[in-house]
Amino acid sequence: METLHNKSLQAFLENISLLANKYCGRVFANKMRTLRTERERLLNNNWRKLPPDALLSAEKQEIFRVIDFDTIVLNASEYLKEKDYVVFLYDVSETAISFSEMERAQRLLHMIVTKLKSRATNRLLAKAHQRLGDISFYRNNWVTTLRQYKKSLDLFTKLKNNEGMAHINSSMGSALVEQGEVAKGEKLLVKAKAIAKRAKLVRLLAKIDVNLGNVFNMRGMWNEALVCYKESLSLIGRNRDDAERAKLYINMAIVYKARGEYDKALEYFQRSIKFSTKANDLYYKGLSYLGEADLYCRKGDLAAGTALATTAFRIFSGLGDRLSVAEVYKVFGIINRQNKRYDTALSYFENSKRINEEYDNPLNLGETMTEMAKLYGMKGGETDKARESAKSAISCFKRIHAGLKVTEVKEMLAAYTA
Repeated sequence: METLHNKSLQAFLENISLLANKYCGRVFANKMRTLRTERERLLNNNWRKLPPDALLSAEKQEIFRVIDFDTIVLNASEYLKEKDYVVFLYDVSETAISFSEMERAQRLLHMIVTKLKSRATNRLLAKAHQRLGDISFYRNNWVTTLRQYKKSLDLFTKLKNNEGMAHINSSMGSALVEQGEVAKGEKLLVKAKAIAKRAKLVRLLAKIDVNLGNVFNMRGMWNEALVCYKESLSLIGRNRDDAERAKLYINMAIVYKARGEYDKALEYFQRSIKFSTKANDLYYKGLSYLGEADLYCRKGDLAAGTALATTAFRIFSGLGDRLSVAEVYKVFGIINRQNKRYDTALSYFENSKRINEEYDNPLNLGETMTEMAKLYGMKGGETDKARESAKSAISCFKRIHAGLKVTEVKEMLAAYTA
């Protein structure tokens, strides 16, 4: 039976093959077909010499597809003019990103902005730097994210490209918010919204509303967040933007979960999974599974929570998303705490804490420290550690002006000092 990744890789390669044939023509397509047939014949003959269990069928297929990708990218250069080949590589990287094949996308984009820079237009280079920033954003590598976005912004500014400038200001704002630089991030988001309004960039406005909603979400301003999300949904309208819908629905689900409306939250997590599946977006599918896992834990269904959290862990590990991995560790900690396996729970919380400290993420770190405070409070005899963890959580939430969260943890702290 094929793994989920193997099926995704097959679909990805099919799309890359169609793209290459469109760019390079029928002669290229025939050559690739001949090379593929001969390569499979030779490899299958050599594999017969291996022990029967040395390679599973799915592993063989994955090796074939990896070779297919490299063969297509390499041979396309012989059928395209230099400037067309760079455009082709960029389109391949876009397809790779849409299938969460981040390593392949990053490799091609880096080639464009370095080795092939002289063959690319400034607009293409701006887009390539933007996408490199996006990939680093997914991986929570904020230094690289902002550096790549700055290079992109400089090029878009030079070109007087309002759409590009609006996009980059929005992305930089979101990156700063994720780092806890909420005021700076919000300022850039407002700037991006103004540019997008003047240029009538409806799709971008919808995206910026999501990001501003996330700022309100972080601060515990649930109603304001929902207003932004619903405004974004109305701007999307009937457009088939599956990835944006997936993002919207998961953010709305998080609000409903925070407000204790669990059935509604579950409904919106399911909607997000539906649209992230359509968009082939593993990242948002993983976030939805993680959100559902936390939700089921709150409802007392620890078996379902464990299964969903494990699936999310596999996705985020594959994507190299360490901050989301830290969130899964937090959920594993909650599950073990509720099962009264306190030492195991503490181990998971410590993993989450360490990663969040490494990436300097005050929101997630504050939430993890809150859960640790609850653990120490439940164990009995460790109120000093409970108070210490609660105070750390308060410090984190104050950094991002999350007033509601500060109030909630202060109430918890008062209980430990009574």
